[in-house]
Amino acid sequence: SKVKHWMWSSETHELMPGLYVVQSPAATSHGTIHFLCGSSTNWTLTHIATLHIATHPTFSYLELPLHAKRSKAPLLASSADGGLLLLLLNGLEMSLWKHGSDASSWVLSETINLASSLPLRVVRMQARAKIKLELFQGKSGTVVLWVDGEGLFLSA
Repeated sequence: SKVKHWMWSSETHELMPGLYVVQSPAATSHGTIHFLCGSSTNWTLTHIATLHIATHPTFSYLELPLHAKRSKAPLLASSADGGLLLLLLNGLEMSLWKHGSDASSWVLSETINLASSLPLRVVRMQARAKIKLELFQGKSGTVVLWVDGEGLFLSA
């Protein structure tokens, strides 16, 4: 904080009526902080809120791609070129989405099948396997997964 003052609020973090901040790591780049947001009317992910801190603090909002709205726990990150990345997990498949220069443009950049990287027991469980994205560093491409019963896995 520039003013060196932080405070804790235990209330729901509503940015605007009907839009709340999701408990997920934020992404930063070039004087902005990006947060995942959801709709309090249907409790699904809907937007990314961007706090512009380089000038007078203001918010802007970006709609998520349809695939992200159905995802339980996507992760945001900044790319090496300062763009915005979104990592989604669906079963044993990760998909990486990049936000283009157009205000509403999301492009599927890559799809990664995790079957060859995970223990055979987890692969056999398919949809029943409990896998969670823990950390995503977009600039380095590092991803940390948590697999129930197996522990943490690092992919770079």
